Amino acid sequence: MRRTTFGVLVVFSILAAACTTFTLVKPEKVTIGDYYTIDSPISWSRLTKGKTQIWTVDGPVLQELRFVVGLEDGEGLIKSHDPKKKIPPFRSKMTPVEIMEMVEGVFAASGIRNITTRNLRPEKFGAIPGFRFELSYATKDGLEKEGFAVGAIKDKRLHLILYRGAKLYYFPKHKGHAEKIVRSITML
Repeated sequence: MRRTTFGVLVVFSILAAACTTFTLVKPEKVTIGDYYTIDSPISWSRLTKGKTQIWTVDGPVLQELRFVVGLEDGEGLIKSHDPKKKIPPFRSKMTPVEIMEMVEGVFAASGIRNITTRNLRPEKFGAIPGFRFELSYATKDGLEKEGFAVGAIKDKRLHLILYRGAKLYYFPKHKGHAEKIVRSITML
């Protein structure tokens, strides 16, 4: 009896951990946090984890559009479960160069290799001044990816949109849709 109960508990624990709930985002105006809206030209699947929303069409390993919403002073882009890995935190007084370096640090701590960031420049985030840069890297398994990040600090909080995907097909497949989303930002 105890073995059966234990076995059932193990199976349910594995199933619960494996269940990640994605919801459908239809092609319409969508509110991101309580901070801004965007217009989505296509349907996406969305997963929300704290202050981050991960949107994907073909699966997050192949391509994703990530919204970091209202990151506060001292918070990290990701949470490390390994105390040996230092995740650089956001600081509200960071410059765009420092934010780009923070993103590089987070990627490096995640095991991503050969990350290159480039072409940092000013870009509007809705109606507020922001920044943009491109990036490329390889995953632990050697999959080459391309991406871009657009962000701004408003009221001492970081808002960052990161689009990335497999370089050969999935990055260009929805890059135009991601660009339309960025251009559609309206601050609340």
